[in-house]
Amino acid sequence: MRFGQRPLTLLAVGGALLAIAAGLGVAISTASSRVPAVPVVPGAVTYYPTPTSLATATVPATATSAPTAAPTATPAPTPVVYVVQDGDTPWDIALKYRMSVDDLMAANPGVNPALLRSGARLVIPIAGAAPAVQVSRPITLDAMVSNLVNVDGVNLALRKGPGTSQDLIARLPAFTPLKILGRTEDSAWLKVSNTQGLEGWVFTLYLDILPNLSMASLDILSRDVVRPPIQLAVSTPSTATGSGTPAPTRIVSGGPASYPYISGIGARSRAIFAAGQKLGNRPGSVALVGDSNTDNPAFFKPFAWGTYDLAGFAYLQPTIDFFKGSFLHDSPAAVGGFNTTKVLDPANARAGCLPGESPLRCEYRQTKPSVALILIGTGDQHTWQGYEGRLRQILNETIDLGIIPVLITKADDLETKDNTAPLGYINGIIIRLAGEYGTPLLNLRAVVDTLPNKGCIADGFHYNKPADGQAANFSAAYLQYGYNQRNLTALQVLDLLRRQVIAP
Repeated sequence: MRFGQRPLTLLAVGGALLAIAAGLGVAISTASSRVPAVPVVPGAVTYYPTPTSLATATVPATATSAPTAAPTATPAPTPVVYVVQDGDTPWDIALKYRMSVDDLMAANPGVNPALLRSGARLVIPIAGAAPAVQVSRPITLDAMVSNLVNVDGVNLALRKGPGTSQDLIARLPAFTPLKILGRTEDSAWLKVSNTQGLEGWVFTLYLDILPNLSMASLDILSRDVVRPPIQLAVSTPSTATGSGTPAPTRIVSGGPASYPYISGIGARSRAIFAAGQKLGNRPGSVALVGDSNTDNPAFFKPFAWGTYDLAGFAYLQPTIDFFKGSFLHDSPAAVGGFNTTKVLDPANARAGCLPGESPLRCEYRQTKPSVALILIGTGDQHTWQGYEGRLRQILNETIDLGIIPVLITKADDLETKDNTAPLGYINGIIIRLAGEYGTPLLNLRAVVDTLPNKGCIADGFHYNKPADGQAANFSAAYLQYGYNQRNLTALQVLDLLRRQVIAP
C-alpha cells in the first residue's frame, strides 16, 4: 500500500490491519473496507489513497453544468526496494534516500529497525528515488525501547541520572531508536541519546540492545549502585515448575538430583575439578564462552542486580549465593558475533588480554573458573565444516586447565537455513562430543523447542525476553521466554555441579 505517493510492503502478517489503520490515520473499519478480498500475505503490495483524501472525500453534488473531461489517470509509480547490506542501520538507509527514519519505517510496518538482517528487503517510500552519495555513519543505532514497555505509567522514563528517584526528562515510546553513551559500573543503567540529541538514563532491561554491541565496550559513567525499577529478588516456595521446563526426575534434599535435559555430570567432572584445584582455580567462579546470546544484560546480570524471582525454584538461591561473583562479569570470550574461530583467535582479544592470548585463554586466566558455560555455534553457520575440530580445541584447552566444560545446545539451525549443512548438524556435534568427553551437557534446545517461536525473537536465533524486562522471573508465565529459560537452566546445571561435584 502507499500513503499518498509512498508505497508500503506488508512484510508480516499479524496485526497488519491495525498497522494499516494506524499508518493511514483512519479507523480499522475504514482500513478494512479497502483491504483486498484476497488474503493479505507477506510481500503483498496494496495501494491506498492519502489520509487526507480518505478523510475529506464526500458524495459528489448533482451536476448543474456540462460535464468536464475526466482527468487522465496517472500510472502508479513503481515501488523502490532496497536490500539491506551488512552493517546497515535505519539511519544509513534513510540518509541514502534523503528521507526521515520515521518515513522509512512507516513504509515497512512490522519491521523492527533494531533487528535489520542482511538481505532483508525494505520498501523506499519515494517513487523512483535514487540513493544520495554514500555518507559516513554519523548516527549509530545501539538499541531501541522494547515493544510494549510501559513503565512509571506511560512509556519509558528517561531520567537525569541512574535510578527512579532522578528527575524525569522525557517519555520514550516503544521502538524509540537510541545511541548508548555509557553505563553504570554494574550495567544496570545506561546513558542514552535519541535522534534529537536528548540525553538521559534508562534501565538496561527495558531496551532491546543490538546483538553486535558488547556491554564491556561501553564507558563506565557512574559507579553508583542503584536499585533497578523491577521490585523482585524474592524466592518463595511454590509447586509450579513453569511451562516449557520438564519437571526434574528425582527430588533430594536441597534440590533435584537430575533433569531430563542435563546429562554427563559424574566421575569425569569430579576429576577435572580436582585437577583444577591443584592449579588454583576458584570453586565459585564461572567462565562464559559464547556470542550475543551470552553477551546480553538479560543473561545472568539480573542475579547480581536482585531483579529475579525464583518462584517454584527457591532451592537455587544457595547456588546464586555460591557463584555470586560471576554474574556481573563481562567475558572477553562471550561477545556478540563470536564463533568458534573468533574465540580461539588472539586477534579478537580485547584490552586486558595478554599479547598472543586468545579470548578463550584470556577469560580463563582472568576468572580462574571451576566451570565454563559454553554456548557457541550460531555464528559458525558459514564455516560449519570445521566446527567439530574447533570445538574439540575449545574442550581440550578447557579441560587441560582444570575447568569443567558445560556444552549447551543452541536454539537455531542457521548452518542449514543459511548454508548447506544437514539439519541439526552443529547441535549434533555438541551432543556427541559431550558424550565422548564425558562432560556435562545442557540440552537447552530441547527446552526452548517447547516455547513459542523457540523462545527467540523474529530472527529465530536471538533469545527473547518479556517486555517488562523480567528475564529472571521463573514463574510459569515468564518461562515462555528464551532468556528466562536460559537463566533458569544455567542455574540448574550450576546447582547440580555445586552439590554433586564442587561442594558435595
